[in-house]
Amino acid sequence: MSVTPRETADRRNDLLASIAGPLEAIELMGIPHQIVWPDTPSAARPAHLPVVAGRKGRLDWSVVPKATHHVWHDEGERRRLLEEAFSVHVSSSHDVAIFWGDRMDMPGICLEPGGLIALSDRLLDHGSPAWILACDGRSWLIECSLPDREICHAPSVPVER
Repeated sequence: MSVTPRETADRRNDLLASIAGPLEAIELMGIPHQIVWPDTPSAARPAHLPVVAGRKGRLDWSVVPKATHHVWHDEGERRRLLEEAFSVHVSSSHDVAIFWGDRMDMPGICLEPGGLIALSDRLLDHGSPAWILACDGRSWLIECSLPDREICHAPSVPVER
C-alpha cells in the first residue's frame, strides 16, 4: 500500500508537533538549526542503539567501552556535566543533533553546540532519555536521563548486536 503525499505531509506535521517546544526555544534565540527527519537518511541518526528493556529506553552503558557515568543533583550540575562531556567529545565547529525518547523514529534537531548548551535546561527537559550525537557522523554519544538523573557519554556510538 502506497503512502500518499497528503499522508506524508500529515505525518510530518504530527512529528513536527512532537518537537514544537524545543523548536520554538531554538527559533526564539535565533539559533541556526535543521530538523533531522526519521525517514531521511542522516549521519546523525543511528539505526538502532542497544537499549535495555525496563530502563525506559536507556542504553546499556555497561557494554560500552570507555563510557563515563555521572549523576547530577540539580540543573546547574547537569549543565556543568553536559559542558564537560562536550569538552571531551564535541568540536565547537561541528553541529550536534539531539533526539528524545526511547525510539529513534521521531525527529531530532541539528544545531550548533553552543546553542544546545545555552538551551540545555529546555532541551534536556523535553524528553528522556535525550540523545546527543554528532550531525556529521563522528562517533561519540551523550545520553541524559531525567528519571535516573544521569549523564553518560562515550567516544563511540555502540551498535546493537
